[in-house]
Amino acid sequence: MRRETAATVERNRQIVTHITEGKADHPFRGYQWVWAYLKYADNLEINKKRVFRLMQKRKRLMQADAKLKAKRTSGRIKLRPDRPNQWCGTDMTKAMVTGFGWMYIIVILDWFTKKIVEYYIGEQCHGETLAGSP
Repeated sequence: MRRETAATVERNRQIVTHITEGKADHPFRGYQWVWAYLKYADNLEINKKRVFRLMQKRKRLMQADAKLKAKRTSGRIKLRPDRPNQWCGTDMTKAMVTGFGWMYIIVILDWFTKKIVEYYIGEQCHGETLAGSP
């Protein structure tokens, strides 16, 4: 890690004073709120990364509570098709094609066979693009 210059240490000391004052009023606010407060209320030109680094160094960041962490387990059964053409899924993306510009790519997949049932590639994308197709 690089050593801070005397000017940087002094500038950081002033910023830390502002951070401490802001956190005294609102102890549960995060670094983004503190940054916005410094930038817009105190009119300091400061980077979010500097605020984060200074708060982290002085242990002013909120600590995550492991007891409050959400459990990511599914409470329902994952349905699976048991024959072709039972369920289909769609996917759409946009890609830059040299000489043509932006092109839309829409794909309809059969969930059982994982094969492409239908696709569309074109310059425009409308809701009825695949509706009239066989």
